[in-house]
Amino acid sequence: MKYFVFIVTFLISASSFAQLSQKRVAPKEVKPVIIKNIKYSAPTSEMGFVVARDLKTDTIIWKKQVYKVRYNKDLEQDVQDVFIDSLTLLGNYLIIHTENNRNYHLKIN
Repeated sequence: MKYFVFIVTFLISASSFAQLSQKRVAPKEVKPVIIKNIKYSAPTSEMGFVVARDLKTDTIIWKKQVYKVRYNKDLEQDVQDVFIDSLTLLGNYLIIHTENNRNYHLKIN
């Protein structure tokens, strides 16, 4: 019986530790901006990129890297990741906002 209690306690502790050791949650999906049958999106699979896709043909028109994250090799990568968290339109510019509260402007017309 003591052996069983030890195993159960160990498994609960290991599960709790695994939850605590997760550094960040997955980035949220960003609502795309659609203008004249072109969808501008920020895929979470490609950090720092914006993609323009033709909605009629479903083909990529262009893909641009807006920023790069410079990683400190002494820190874990996942806590240094910076994802785009919103896209908005302002005139002829796509405003790209990131998790670390930076804005980038990309001329689209």
